[in-house]
Amino acid sequence: MNAARPRFHFVLGKGGVGRTTTTGALALALRQTLPPGGRVLVVEVDELSTEEGGADAPGNFPALMRAFGRQDSPSAEAAALPRPIAPGIDVARLTASLGHEAFLESALPGGAMLTGALRSRPIRRFLESAPAFHEMGQMAHLAALVGALGKESGGSPYAHAVVDLPATGHALALAELPDAARKIIPVGPVARALGEAQAVMRDPTRADVWVVTLPETLPVSETLELLESLKVHGQPRPRIVVNRWPADPFAEAGAASEAREAAARLVARHPEVRGARAFRALTEATEATGRLPAGLPVLHLPARPESHGLALLEQLAPHLVPGIGAAGVAVGGRR
Repeated sequence: MNAARPRFHFVLGKGGVGRTTTTGALALALRQTLPPGGRVLVVEVDELSTEEGGADAPGNFPALMRAFGRQDSPSAEAAALPRPIAPGIDVARLTASLGHEAFLESALPGGAMLTGALRSRPIRRFLESAPAFHEMGQMAHLAALVGALGKESGGSPYAHAVVDLPATGHALALAELPDAARKIIPVGPVARALGEAQAVMRDPTRADVWVVTLPETLPVSETLELLESLKVHGQPRPRIVVNRWPADPFAEAGAASEAREAAARLVARHPEVRGARAFRALTEATEATGRLPAGLPVLHLPARPESHGLALLEQLAPHLVPGIGAAGVAVGGRR
């Protein structure tokens, strides 16, 4: 089953907020929305330069595979190719060098002859360190994997591509990538290709941004700064995912607000009463996330400390399904 144009999902957030877990759960959620035969590609970004060994460097264990409960660690060459990770879902790692080669082959006459030059150490070091070129290579690799490079593409094998961005700074570099790269290469076929990439990344009908945070004061403050930066760079209105949301025993209560007020009075009088710690965690989470902007989709992923791997992703995926396709309307409401 080939999709004419895949939809892209960029997942970002500070380290430690559960971004990779959310990426895996989102891939499962997207697969649930597809008809039989539909496929989702989920990718992580290789942060290490080629000089440091890339995906083969010690300690660069594929986090996405670990999130799905897999313990094997493929080589750099193998990791760059999609491989099944769950029913209807393939996983791969984006590598800048492969993207540079694929991009030149598609964008320039005689590009195939130029790819040999890219394998030389001086040029490779330049492309790894030059502003925007590293990110450009990674996105070109993604485009090649989904069949978006080349005029003869017969459609993509994937309906969705989910990208686990490694850090907030990298995400912002991606957001400003097309503008930065077009300043370096303002005209010609490469500039035209970058313009097309910019149009996709900023088109809410083609790309979504998912910002992951925790229900705590500092992560929410960092998220607010990130949302402002994304707005400056013209990114689509993001969905906000609040990970590890504490259990709410009042969610199903007929008079939830009255029950919470009664519980608050009880905890104030008896700080050590059973359940007081959980109630305070819920109160703090509600106050922290109350600072998030109104009008953006907000989804809550419940804390599941007892679950891991694919089982955890399967438990979280249904909570993300309501956010798929949402545009500017709060999902699920604030708790």
